[in-house]
Amino acid sequence: MRKKRGILFSVVLILAFFAFGVLPVGAYSMSVSGWAVNVDSVLYESIDGDSIGQIPNLTAGPGTLTWTTNVAGSHEFIRFIDQEISESANGSGNEYGATGGTPVCGQFWELGDPGAVLASGSVTNYLGVIYSHVLSGVLNNTNSVPYSSEYDVSMALGWNFTLGTGERAEITMSFTDEPVNCFYLLHKDLIDNDANIYFYSTLDIIEEGPVIPEPSTIFLMGIGLVGLLGVQRRRISRKKV
Repeated sequence: MRKKRGILFSVVLILAFFAFGVLPVGAYSMSVSGWAVNVDSVLYESIDGDSIGQIPNLTAGPGTLTWTTNVAGSHEFIRFIDQEISESANGSGNEYGATGGTPVCGQFWELGDPGAVLASGSVTNYLGVIYSHVLSGVLNNTNSVPYSSEYDVSMALGWNFTLGTGERAEITMSFTDEPVNCFYLLHKDLIDNDANIYFYSTLDIIEEGPVIPEPSTIFLMGIGLVGLLGVQRRRISRKKV
């Protein structure tokens, strides 16, 4: 696993929309201070200048990231994001997190303060427990920034799963301002109390099965078999003579 050091840089909303799959929400503003993705212990992080486009087998669309793999064996995929709600107007220390629904098998999560601090006139990369857990690949299924304990909120969702031969996994991770009917992480703001950012994910494991030849391929194979049978019959006839 690569070691990472750096500071979280502010990312404008338009970059968040196109690069991170974050939807513009409501009448309030949203920006992204940092993100990270852990794919089978390979790390991609904004603090190192990485981009979403560097991640193999991952595609980004409005509000959603999709990652796929068909490699048999054990896998892990985690997405971390530190987003801000109307930060320029009311700061980032009045946010809180919540959850809804029940995680399914293989799904894990965490809500917490990202923890970047200034010390002695210089920036110290003190990223906090949640970010350390993202890097180590072990989220602890806890919310350390609930209502009445407001602070800066960041979110992480992940999956652990195993693929067999002939199987393909497809993970989607999505943001929306509309309620969802599966397990989700919720980011809210005390001042912009109409601001609701839902973060949720799905995992589909698909049986790919054997490759079925196209009709033209089957036709050519049939001609070849007929030819082989004809040759074999001629050899048998010659032996009899």
